[in-house]
Amino acid sequence: MATWRKALVLGLAVVVGAVPVLARVDLGLQAAAPVVQQPSVPLPQGDEMGDDELLQAEGELWWFIIAVLAGAVGGAVGGTIYEKWFDEDPGVIDRDDRRAIAGYTVWGAVAGATGGIGARFIPK
Repeated sequence: MATWRKALVLGLAVVVGAVPVLARVDLGLQAAAPVVQQPSVPLPQGDEMGDDELLQAEGELWWFIIAVLAGAVGGAVGGTIYEKWFDEDPGVIDRDDRRAIAGYTVWGAVAGATGGIGARFIPK
């Protein structure tokens, strides 16, 4: 490995190693500061829904289903392109390539679900 690469790796290791130390110092400073408590906010009151009303309510999961399907399709297409033209045996999709494509599909579905949930529930 080149000398500059070793220096880069060593520098990154020092920075990553210093993060917990700096985080503890920061937390210590926050703990010394006085704590200001905000008044509690009462929850809104209203009519409680009965079991029949809850069963009739329809959930909106289309955003989640679309995100999962788009992620799965993207993962499958990307995995197929990689396995078809850029793996150890280009031009042939064999049994281990099919397993890899299935893995890419699952990975894409999970990534799509995570992105969909993250986009839907934005912290305020």
